[in-house]
Amino acid sequence: MTTPYGQGPQQPDGQPGQPPAPYGQAPQSPPYGQPQQPYGPQPYAAPQMGYPAAPRGVKPYNYLAWSIVSIFLFWPTGIPAIINATKVDPAWQMGNAPMAQEYSNKAKKFSMIGTIIGAVCFVIWVIISLV
Repeated sequence: MTTPYGQGPQQPDGQPGQPPAPYGQAPQSPPYGQPQQPYGPQPYAAPQMGYPAAPRGVKPYNYLAWSIVSIFLFWPTGIPAIINATKVDPAWQMGNAPMAQEYSNKAKKFSMIGTIIGAVCFVIWVIISLV
């Protein structure tokens, strides 16, 4: 098969190259060890996919267990504690160490506030129950 402009043989995909093998014969391949021609134009570089590498150092603690306990003690601060605790690991894996540390600090702060308020409410409830 030739090109419409008489430029020579084409491959079945429309690219110039060797003519197809006659019917009933196997197509000719290059000798052993020789590189084969790639099919179609190849991009210069494939785009890099995925997250960047995690930063070096120690990953901040996420305080997820403490925030789950604090939701039973005082839920208005337990919910933000859980939300911030679950954001620590993704921020670290994306390579954003300062943001991971900030989420860790917020989770600790909300968990501590919820635990203190819950403990104070429990003590007040016990005192009222005894009197």
